[in-house]
Amino acid sequence: MHIDTLPVELVSRIFQKGVEHDHTSPFLLRPHHRQPITPQLPSLNYQLLVSHVCARWRAIALRTPSLWSLLIFCEAPHIDRARTLLSRIFPNGPLSGSAPPSRVPPSRTLTILISTVASDSHVPGVTLSQPELHTILYMLRSYLPAWRALHLVVRDNLCKLVAREHLGNCGPAPLLETLQLYHFEDFRGAQDLYLATYRPPVVVFANSLPKLRNISLIGVNLPWERSPYLYEGRLKRLELALHADSIRPPYEFWERMLRGCNTCGLEELALHYSGPRVGEGEAKYVWTGADDRTGSPDKGWRKKIWLSRLERLSLTDLDPDYLCKIMERLVLPAVKKLELDLPDQDFTGFVEMLAIERPYTEVATGTADDSLASPVSSSSDFTTLSSGLSPSPSSPSSPRSRMDVDMPTFPALSQLEHLTITALECSVDSWRSLFKALASLKVLEIDFARVRDEFWNVLMEYDAQRTRSSREADPLKTPTLFPLLHTFRLCGVDGRKVVEMIRWRSKTPVGRVRKWIVKWSDRVRGRDRVLDEVMSHGVWVDTVTNDGSKFGWKVDVDCWDDEDEEEDEDEDEDEGEDEEEEEEEEEEAEGEQVAEEQQETVGDVYDVEGDEE
Repeated sequence: MHIDTLPVELVSRIFQKGVEHDHTSPFLLRPHHRQPITPQLPSLNYQLLVSHVCARWRAIALRTPSLWSLLIFCEAPHIDRARTLLSRIFPNGPLSGSAPPSRVPPSRTLTILISTVASDSHVPGVTLSQPELHTILYMLRSYLPAWRALHLVVRDNLCKLVAREHLGNCGPAPLLETLQLYHFEDFRGAQDLYLATYRPPVVVFANSLPKLRNISLIGVNLPWERSPYLYEGRLKRLELALHADSIRPPYEFWERMLRGCNTCGLEELALHYSGPRVGEGEAKYVWTGADDRTGSPDKGWRKKIWLSRLERLSLTDLDPDYLCKIMERLVLPAVKKLELDLPDQDFTGFVEMLAIERPYTEVATGTADDSLASPVSSSSDFTTLSSGLSPSPSSPSSPRSRMDVDMPTFPALSQLEHLTITALECSVDSWRSLFKALASLKVLEIDFARVRDEFWNVLMEYDAQRTRSSREADPLKTPTLFPLLHTFRLCGVDGRKVVEMIRWRSKTPVGRVRKWIVKWSDRVRGRDRVLDEVMSHGVWVDTVTNDGSKFGWKVDVDCWDDEDEEEDEDEDEDEGEDEEEEEEEEEEAEGEQVAEEQQETVGDVYDVEGDEE
C-alpha cells in the first residue's frame, strides 16, 4: 500500500505521533541557583517538514490543530509565529471569554511557554521584556478557555507587574492543567529587592482552576489564604522552589495543602529551598496544625501527614534541621523514587532518619474527623503492622486507624526503587546504613564529584567483602548491596574506577547491573583516556568457574551529558585550568599505560568473538 492511499485520518494520526514528547514531568522549567534553565524543547521543524512534502500532506497538516498547539515565546519573532499558529488552530478567530470548555476539544488546547529577560539585558526586536510580554499575554487572553499549560519566566520587576496585571484580571481558566510560574531576578540592591517583594501576591485566574493538576511555584508566592484550588485535593504534582522564608506558606496552609492532596493522591512532591514558613525568635518551628486547633488528645498521631500515593520525592538545598522537622511529620509509604541534592551542610541526622527502622505498634482508635483520617486500611478498631511492612497506597481510607507517634518517615524505605544523589554531605556510617536498607533498589544515580571520596570506597568495600566471602560460601547466599540493581548511572569518577566497579558488579551472582551509564561526551574526549576507551569499546570482564575454566564477556557502557550544566562546568574548569594541566602532565605517562592495557583488553573481545565464529 502506497502512503498516498492512506486515509486522511490515519495520515493525521501519524503526524501527531511525530510530535509527541516523552516528558517525565509536566514542568518544562527547572529551578536553578544562577538562572532559569531554558528547556530543551522540540522545534517546529517536524511540522514544517511534513507540511512541505506535497499539497496533500500540507492540507492534512494544516487541518491537524494539535501539530501547532505548542506556543513558545523566547524571541521577538515568536510573537508573529504564534499568531500564525493560532490562526491554524482556531480558523474562526479568538474565543470569547465566556466560551464553555466543551467547545474546545483536547486537540485544540494550548501549551504555552514564555521566557523573558531583564530590561537591562533586553535587545529590542530580539529578546522579550516588558512591552513584548504585555503584547503576548494580551493576545493569549483571547484564547484563555483553551489554555492547557502555562510556563512563565519573568526576570525583573517590570515583567512581574505585567504578569500580575494579566493573570490577576484574566478570569477563569477552565482547562488549565499545569501552571508553572518562575520569578528569577538578580537583585542589585536593597531597593530592587523591596520593589519586587513589598506588594502582596494577587489572586490569579479568579481562583477558578477546576482542572488544575500540576503546579510549580519558583520564586513566586500566591495568596496562600485565598487560593482554594491548592486545598481542594486535585493536585497530582507540587513543586515549591526558591522561596525566602517570608513568602513561604504558613504551616497551617502547608498542612492543608498536603492533607488535601492526599484526597486525590499527590504523586510527586519537590522542595527546592522551600517548604513551610519557619518563623523567627520564639515562633521558630512553632508549627500549629489542625490537631492543635481542635484540642484533640490524639495529637501525636494527628501531626503526621499521610501522603499515601506519593511516588516521587525531590529534596534540594534545604537546611538539615528544617528538613528533619518537615520529614518527621510526613508518612510516605509508597515512595519509589527519591532525589537528593543536599550539599555543603551535614545531613547525617536526616540520612539516619531515613535508614533507621522503627517497628509499628498496635494502637486503639476512636472516632476521628474524616479530613484528618489516616488512609491505612483496617477492618476493625485496631491496626497492626509489623516492622518492615507498609499499608497499601490503594487501600480504602479508615478514619478509625491510628498509628504510633514514632512511625518512621519512610515506612517502606526497603521498597525504594530509584535513588538519585546529586549531592549529599553526611557521615560514612549513615551513608552505609542508608545503602544497606535499599533492598529493592533498581536504579542508582550518583554524582561522586559532589559526595565524599569515602562514599565510593563504601561501595567497593562492601563488594570486596562479598567477593571474598563468596569463595568460602555459596555465592547466592552471600549478602549483596542492591541485589535488584539493574541500572547504575554515575559521574564524577575517573575511568579506572569505572572499570573497577564494572568488573566487581559484573561478577556478582545476584544483583548484576545490566545497564551502565556514565557522564561523557565528545567535548570532554582526551581528558580521561581510560574513560574514552571505555565509552568507545566497553569493558572486558573475565572470570574463573568452579572447575577452573576461564571465560569472559564485554560490558557495554552508555553515555549521557547534561548540557544544562555545561556552562557551570566550563566556568569551574577555567578557574582551575592551570591546576588541571599540571595534574595531566604528571599523570600522562600513567594514563597512557592504563589506556594501552585497556586497548589490549578490547582486542581480546574481538579475538574471542572470532574464535566462536
